[in-house]
Amino acid sequence: MARVVGKVRPTSEGSSSMKFSEGIIIAMLAGVLIFGAYYYWQSRQKATYALSQFLSAMNAGRTKDQYELLDSEDKAAFPTSSDYIKSNDVPLALGYTERIPNYSMDNELPDSKDPNVISIATTMTVLAQSSGKELYQTAAGKEYKDTFKLRKDAEGHWKVWLSETFRKAKGHKLNLMEAPPSPQSTY
Repeated sequence: MARVVGKVRPTSEGSSSMKFSEGIIIAMLAGVLIFGAYYYWQSRQKATYALSQFLSAMNAGRTKDQYELLDSEDKAAFPTSSDYIKSNDVPLALGYTERIPNYSMDNELPDSKDPNVISIATTMTVLAQSSGKELYQTAAGKEYKDTFKLRKDAEGHWKVWLSETFRKAKGHKLNLMEAPPSPQSTY
């Protein structure tokens, strides 16, 4: 008894022998990759991304990254990054290093007068100072709510507008500053 095996169709020249359903799956994967790249690119152009980078740099103590994300008006007040670091008026540079375990941001609220200005309300948890405590004694955290102003620069990048943020804040200082900044000896 002989067993009959189906014929294998020879592939014609210039054909990949790929089935139609396989082509659809590859096209869908390509579409998902293109959409993902587009979404990633667009999310990096938002003001929330710039503020997130600023807050992350503030938490990590990366003062040069913070200074790069400042608006030109703020850079006029602090001509160099070392001036920004040494300023007692703005202790954000090094005063909260490794003390902000998490933060959340609300939606971007465009300014009614200027389309290049956006306000973003943030809620940050700031740990209390742990100087003088043992390593196993974790510091308690407290939430602070502030609204940051961001403005587009000439190249279309969002920059943190600290001077306007302070002008709009209650008492011309951020609620975050109610948490005393770390003393300079711990930098």
